[in-house]
Amino acid sequence: MNNQMTEQERQFYFVQHKFLPHLFYSGTKPFVERILTLGGYGFVDLLCAMNDDDDESDEEYTCPYIASDFAVTDVYKGDGFTITQVLMPDASISPLCRCIYFAYSSDWKERFVYTVERSPEDTYLLCGWGEDESHMIFEMPTPDDPKDEVQKVAELFKSIDDYKNLGEKLKAQMAQ
Repeated sequence: MNNQMTEQERQFYFVQHKFLPHLFYSGTKPFVERILTLGGYGFVDLLCAMNDDDDESDEEYTCPYIASDFAVTDVYKGDGFTITQVLMPDASISPLCRCIYFAYSSDWKERFVYTVERSPEDTYLLCGWGEDESHMIFEMPTPDDPKDEVQKVAELFKSIDDYKNLGEKLKAQMAQ
């Protein structure tokens, strides 16, 4: 995490890199259906709830984002899986995300979280978060055209067996 981040940026980092993957992997398909229904309102409500009981400050929290700063859409359906895209507000600082993709098979057995994260060099990296909390970088830099980005995520998800639970695989190798 970047030491130059404000408290709001740190909270957003937590939501993007920890909270959403945790909910996705520990939840069921209705999680994705719910964020599709709530759209940006769900993210604004979440950020407000995270700051609701801040007893350290007399100031009332004002969320820096509005619902229309977010867009949640199914951008790919086919080959037995779906990709849901969450467009985020401006990723003003590394390593915030401009986009998160939830990819999942129709039977919900295969799932993966892909993120498009701002790099320290002000480019974007196509990354992923495994169910075991492993973080990986797939492509540097990310395609400029979002359609190419979606296609790249679809290609990656088709080969998920190559990298899912990578952290656990590496730990097992190191233990030998």
